[in-house]
Amino acid sequence: MPQQIYKFNNATFVLKSKDLITLSKQIKHISQFYTETLNSFCGDETSIEYIENEKLFNNVLNKLKKIEYKSYQTFTNQIHYEYNVNGLKYYLIDNKEYLCIKKAHNDYCIISDGKPSGEKWPFRIIREILVRKNEDSCGLFMHGTGFNIDGKGIALLGNSGSGKTTLMTKIFETDSNIKMLSNDRIFIYDDIKPMMEYFPIPIVYPIGTVKNSKHLIEYFKQTEIFEKRTGKSFENSKTTDKVDVPLTDISKIFCNVNLVNESELNYIIFPNITNEEGEKIVELTKLEKEIMLNQTCFTIFDWESLRLPWIQNRVRSNNDIIENKINTILKIIENVPIIKLNYNFTTNGEKIKKLIKKI
Repeated sequence: MPQQIYKFNNATFVLKSKDLITLSKQIKHISQFYTETLNSFCGDETSIEYIENEKLFNNVLNKLKKIEYKSYQTFTNQIHYEYNVNGLKYYLIDNKEYLCIKKAHNDYCIISDGKPSGEKWPFRIIREILVRKNEDSCGLFMHGTGFNIDGKGIALLGNSGSGKTTLMTKIFETDSNIKMLSNDRIFIYDDIKPMMEYFPIPIVYPIGTVKNSKHLIEYFKQTEIFEKRTGKSFENSKTTDKVDVPLTDISKIFCNVNLVNESELNYIIFPNITNEEGEKIVELTKLEKEIMLNQTCFTIFDWESLRLPWIQNRVRSNNDIIENKINTILKIIENVPIIKLNYNFTTNGEKIKKLIKKI
């Protein structure tokens, strides 16, 4: 059976399909988000078989109609139904785009009816399993953007609207050598030295940020990605509109940016985009740092997109994970400089670089 192996720092996934055409669809989809792992260690292997078969899909659906189920609101706008059938667990999403059979702890089969909407789900499953495996390995799931500039790893942490993506874009438009992890979600670890690790997720660009960047304007015009995603004209788009861009396209947009999956964590910056002129570093007290790190930590609960455990639970207890969260945050505060940075839409990326060097 044709297969493709994907390795992350704490997990290995083997994606299988009965034919190369079906597998190639998955490879094409995952290539938008996947970066090759940097270290040799990988966790236990998880097998996922993907099947596109309308007749099989409908036959299974008909059998499940007669069986009782439990409901899980797995995301803010999605519900999964869980069925127990002969010792196996079946998960069906409420819009019936796909169903997943959990054969064993590390053995899954995903079935769709062949419509394009079902193609994204194997990697969605991979991402949910990856969150649990990383949390079991003491990683904290953070609301932030991670990158490395001139050899220094920086995490931009903040809630939606704080200016993480805009600040990242301004820095990426400089001539620096930049290595990017991911935007909006990263993992941080307190290991021998503080580290951060990427999470495979699209980059969601507000159009207000796009129209203030010549690199993004060129990319949006060349690819017509806004038109393809929304069916509307980019020229007539609103600043509040948002478009998700493949993570791996970042190197196409900014020629000085390369993707990596991990970096040492040297600085944490909480961006604050304002209407005031100038840029300013704001020093934080230890209590303020602790509060802001907790507010941007999605372990153990991703309050923004919900993302509750469903297809795979954590191995470690909630109390154990909470204790690790508290200890990791305190150690990060001790070992990593943390500041708040006020800036505005007209701020130049070079000015930001100079401010960062003062931290």
